[in-house]
Amino acid sequence: MALNCIEWGSEVGPMTQQLFSPCRQGAHPGARYRSGISLVEVLVALVVLSIGLLGLAALQSAGIQDNHSAYLRTQASVLSQDILDRMRANREQALSTSDYETDFGEAAAVLGPFCSPCASPADLADSDLLRWKTALEANLPQGAGRIARNAPTPGVQHLVVTVQWAEKALDPDNDGGWDRDQVVRQFTLRSEL
Repeated sequence: MALNCIEWGSEVGPMTQQLFSPCRQGAHPGARYRSGISLVEVLVALVVLSIGLLGLAALQSAGIQDNHSAYLRTQASVLSQDILDRMRANREQALSTSDYETDFGEAAAVLGPFCSPCASPADLADSDLLRWKTALEANLPQGAGRIARNAPTPGVQHLVVTVQWAEKALDPDNDGGWDRDQVVRQFTLRSEL
């Protein structure tokens, strides 16, 4: 295929000749028809962009889930410290009796009423446990707590405070994928009284 080049000095002006001449450097017959962006290129760019945005949405969702999980662990830690502080405030009762010992199965309603001021250290221990169990149930999903003594030595009590709650988490399933299952989490705090 022979190219017809317009010679300099013909009736077409020099500017027109430079723009549309097929004899220009690197030009070929269909060059002026391929100068824009095609619809296929736009669609491919949109697909790539949408995949990237879906990835960002998944990261955001995972970040929110992790943030909520950290919040629940923080609540468990604060509530564990709270009951230890209450036991230190009523130290004689906590050291000499088992009034503060409780298990996961004990509901807050069984422990008795709040008292302020309390008539005796035993009433204060019951009121402290009631407030703690109520706070666990209010601040943690399916929140429960246990307080146990661990290898007591004379004059010093080693206590184990365990707080448990349920949360949704991603766990591997049998098909090789991931499921959102309800998982029981525990926070354990060991301390001397």
